[in-house]
Amino acid sequence: MTDLTEENKADPVLGARPMMEASWLPAAFRDPTSRPAERVVIEGITLFLNLAGRGVGFDAVIAAERHRARAASEWANIEVRQWTFCTDDELNEICGFKFHGGLVAIAESPKSVDVAMFADAAKADPGMRVLICDGVSNQDNFGVLVRSAAAFGFSGVIASARCGDPWSRRCIRQSMGAVLMVPIAVVDDMAAAVAQLGAAGVVIVGAHAPAPGRTVESFSAVDINGPAAIVVGHETMGISTAVATLCDRSVGIDIDEDKVDSLNVSVAAGILMQHFGRLTTQRRDHHG
Repeated sequence: MTDLTEENKADPVLGARPMMEASWLPAAFRDPTSRPAERVVIEGITLFLNLAGRGVGFDAVIAAERHRARAASEWANIEVRQWTFCTDDELNEICGFKFHGGLVAIAESPKSVDVAMFADAAKADPGMRVLICDGVSNQDNFGVLVRSAAAFGFSGVIASARCGDPWSRRCIRQSMGAVLMVPIAVVDDMAAAVAQLGAAGVVIVGAHAPAPGRTVESFSAVDINGPAAIVVGHETMGISTAVATLCDRSVGIDIDEDKVDSLNVSVAAGILMQHFGRLTTQRRDHHG
């Protein structure tokens, strides 16, 4: 349990200055929508321990001095390359805000998977489910979407490049680390990705908000047999036309339109994923 070593000082990821100095972290660390190249930033003890319990190792951990004893005892078996301790004020300065939970960690970033992984899985697994985010622009929403996908047994997420960085600090925080555990494919051409899934026998289900002239089925009346993908779109504009034309089913959620005109995309998607998800489908099949 030591502070920064001479070897780490030269490491381009860990920085050229001692961790005790606020200047150790580049400005990108202080932007919750950004991160250093090929690394992710983990905030807070709860998420740190959750990920450690799932086998994630860490390049470095900067913790408030009050946690030094825990690091030497109950956290001793966690894979951490470098521990450093500082005061709460110094940690506030390093992180750029106060709500870091007394600890910030750095780990290797996941990489985008290939859409073919989901297409291949669909051929072997009729219960496969994947969430497609076609231009979801708010990273808080995206993080919640991935967390829900993990909760409801989805195999992964396909995100258009317009969704931004799925492994930003904000996405990690809102997903409670799910973006580090759920396979995510980031694609430039979403229509091509959806067509690839369709060719593999995946039923494409588009989620739509109420709109004049738009005909949709109530989601609660729809059952899917076989692999399926749930598509959600931009918070304001919805699913792109190119992707909407590839959907096999279009579903909506009944709401009181006299009081609200739509649901938040993460709320709507959570309802749909619970209904169409692997766990719910298995229960329906079991009970006949």
